[in-house]
Amino acid sequence: MSYSYRYGYSNLSSLAQLNGYPGISANTGAPVISGIDYLNQILTCTTGSWTESPSSYTYQWKASGVDISGATNSTFIGTAATEGLPKTCDVRAVNIAGTSSAATSNTLHYWMPTDLSTDLQAWIDTVDTSNITHVANAVSQISDKSGNSRHFTQATEGSKPTTGAIVGNTNAVTYSTDHVQRTNSSLAQNKPRLYVATVVKPDSTAAVRSIIHLSTNGGAGSSRFVLRLTTGGILQLTGRRLDADTLTSRTGTNNKNGTSFICVAGIEWASANSFARINGVSEIADGAFLTTGNSENLASLAVSIGGRQAADPFLGDIGDFLFFTASSDIADSVIEKIEGYLAHRSGLTSLLDVAHPYKTAAPTP
Repeated sequence: MSYSYRYGYSNLSSLAQLNGYPGISANTGAPVISGIDYLNQILTCTTGSWTESPSSYTYQWKASGVDISGATNSTFIGTAATEGLPKTCDVRAVNIAGTSSAATSNTLHYWMPTDLSTDLQAWIDTVDTSNITHVANAVSQISDKSGNSRHFTQATEGSKPTTGAIVGNTNAVTYSTDHVQRTNSSLAQNKPRLYVATVVKPDSTAAVRSIIHLSTNGGAGSSRFVLRLTTGGILQLTGRRLDADTLTSRTGTNNKNGTSFICVAGIEWASANSFARINGVSEIADGAFLTTGNSENLASLAVSIGGRQAADPFLGDIGDFLFFTASSDIADSVIEKIEGYLAHRSGLTSLLDVAHPYKTAAPTP
């Protein structure tokens, strides 16, 4: 018979208490996790509050309720595999009497592009460097993480952009006389609306520079959606719905040469409208644009990031790039979540307008 049972004690903790030692700790205040749960960013878990004077603690981070292998410290650095999944942390208190049962923290769960559901056409992610195929930093492919396999590629050696630039605190791709593209793309084929969102850092060159160019053949004569900077560094949105339409341009007011910015822009063909926002503030206000209807049902659409083939090359760095559509004109609340996501994931929250709803906290689904 064990000593504890012989003398009427059901466990060693009770016996320890009889002899003036602490028992197993009990939780009196749940642990709290804080931080931004995006790739390569740090989450921190507090110990919570416990009885019986713990001498140490153990931690187990979880994603969607499943243990994350090796994540057993009070801090957790976001990984590509767990990004976008709800996170919790189980804490156990340890003292001379043993190890407590687990106390579970609050849940952190932040908005991701995949929360756009079927409206997300392509997610060209440069923050996740494993998503970029390159040799000596010369990029041959940036993969699409939307699940639609709309990867952007460049096979010509002299036209490959380079990875390794930093915008905010995350990886970006540098463009000069190069670009990545997707040809024969259904990304904007027969769509009522097309929106793009990105993080951009142009250099100070006084030249026309295309951030994104969508056309029927990659040339200027059939441009459908062009987001670019003028020679004075002013954002300009240009497009047409049909070949028969006149190419129409709308231009902002602020010189962005040499300055990082977050941009969301859209052409809403179905409602003949267009707009662009910089850092959460309207740069090109909603306004009448083109004829009304869907974009043409053309299988030969080409989409380029960083220029229009050899013409109007972007000069500078481009980070995360999202392409998405919508069955109706996009709500401001959705645009704000996208801006908040780009700002917090890239470390550029200082750029957001002070009144922006996600200036201090990342968006949730």
